[in-house]
Amino acid sequence: MPLCEKESQPTMNNVVKWWKFEKALARKTRNGEPKKITRLETKVTSPKMFLAYVAPKFIKYVMHDQVARCSLYVLRNERG
Repeated sequence: MPLCEKESQPTMNNVVKWWKFEKALARKTRNGEPKKITRLETKVTSPKMFLAYVAPKFIKYVMHDQVARCSLYVLRNERG
């Protein structure tokens, strides 16, 4: 995903506030194994760091969406 010049400069003052789900350690079980929970974490980063995180996930989502739509189309047309 190409970035514009302003987004790729490390000295820029712009920040992006975004959220993502992360696994976090909640506690340890009686056996001593870590118990993890999923939390919604707030992130404040530069646009470059945000796009570096989102780009691979976006490409994966687009491919998944295309396959799901194609499969649904085939399923609906097979039943007549």
